Amino acid sequence: MARTTTTLMISALAALTVVSCSSSNATKSTVAPGGAAVTSPAGDTAPAGESGGETAAVPSDVCALFDNATVSALVGETVVGEPTPNGGCRYPASTAQSLAPIIEIAPDVEGAGGIAGAQSGVEAMVGTPAAPLTVGGYSGYLVSGTVTGTSSTLSQGALAVKGLIVTIGATGPDAAKNAAVITALMETVVGKL
Repeated sequence: MARTTTTLMISALAALTVVSCSSSNATKSTVAPGGAAVTSPAGDTAPAGESGGETAAVPSDVCALFDNATVSALVGETVVGEPTPNGGCRYPASTAQSLAPIIEIAPDVEGAGGIAGAQSGVEAMVGTPAAPLTVGGYSGYLVSGTVTGTSSTLSQGALAVKGLIVTIGATGPDAAKNAAVITALMETVVGKL
């Protein structure tokens, strides 16, 4: 029951972002003041928040962006990606204490609120302000908190990348581990879009 509630909550976070938002670059990750994850480009990329006019298509199979073995190593148990109803990918975990990431990619539709709308929605849901997140030169946010009625920490990171909003949610008891997994998965997505 706890795993089902937690999975529903993280799915709600991802869906909230999809509704409000409806070339490979090497990167390195660092942690900014306040614990926010920051990944900076190792080569030439667009400045944070800018895509240089590039646009990318939403991948037809988000799960294909990731290697199950790599995701399993990140979360600490064997997981297999499954498509979500929104066209994303989720990695179901075996227990309520396991980390379970969900990745959604949607077009950044003008007038739908964009990344700012997604951020305000998730901040309201978990009652915690987001920290800035930069991966591969693209800007977004990272937030962790507990939704009323659950015991797991829910974390979500989102980036505006090449005309898309990439959202990764993760449940697990350790906000720092959730953030590290989200950042690592973001690096993969940015490198493949």
